[in-house]
Amino acid sequence: MIKKVILASTFSLFATIMMAQSFNIGVRAGLNYSTFRGPVEKSINEEFGTSSGFHFGLNYAQNITDIFSVRLEVLYIQNGSKQSFGGAGTESFYKIPISTGEDVIEKGRLDYNLDISNAYISFPITAHFNITDKIEVSAGGYVSMLIGPTATGLQTFVSTENDSLIQFRQSLDFNYNSDEAGEGQAIGTSPGIKVDGVVVYLPKFAGAYYQFNEKKGNAMNFFDYGLIFGVSYNINRGFYIGLRADIGLADITNNDTDISRSELGENNTYIYRDDKDKQFGIETSFGFRF
Repeated sequence: MIKKVILASTFSLFATIMMAQSFNIGVRAGLNYSTFRGPVEKSINEEFGTSSGFHFGLNYAQNITDIFSVRLEVLYIQNGSKQSFGGAGTESFYKIPISTGEDVIEKGRLDYNLDISNAYISFPITAHFNITDKIEVSAGGYVSMLIGPTATGLQTFVSTENDSLIQFRQSLDFNYNSDEAGEGQAIGTSPGIKVDGVVVYLPKFAGAYYQFNEKKGNAMNFFDYGLIFGVSYNINRGFYIGLRADIGLADITNNDTDISRSELGENNTYIYRDDKDKQFGIETSFGFRF
């Protein structure tokens, strides 16, 4: 009898708490602006710029009190960065494949512009505080899994010593997951360039690992994680607009594919950069909860 009373009382208390704690299910979508934060090679004027994308997803919010709630989300988000280097007075290099012998490393000015777009499935968890009926602040963290890393861009090269023979322009079309070493897109070739007496035809579209003889993993790491800080304005009980900062803590680039573009090692070998490139993004959102 006592056990039944205790069980009944416990169930009643649990049911009362659950009824007192309301929840919301919602959707959120908008635009985001992101970039990479990390060391750059100043000698070739390397820079990271802002890339734009979009996000959308579903969320579940458990209202602990009238002013405090915890929100879980499943979000599709496009993050990335613009990367560029080169210009007057800079010197880089380009590896030219030669069918009759070893590849030739040609030194010269490489002007490089790339727009990176990485698609993630992200799982943010945030705590929300209502400062007023209209204004809400939030903080938390996220873990993201990379599902679609791509990039497009353009590069031009002019040899330092053989500028009359070796100069070209190449489009960049990267699929970081599926591209292979030494691979270019078979969509025509550039005009021939003469290297060591041999005429070479480069592909008009270079893949992500065209400058490598072997692929040492994907250039972009699978996991990203970081901190979230945001503020929202409630238009009414259902609709809101929000601004959120995503501060990445993980190294999102693979050091085994991250080479220096300004210098070479002994015997013209690549120098790999053991550094951390982290994601930083700003999300502008319009959301609905019910």
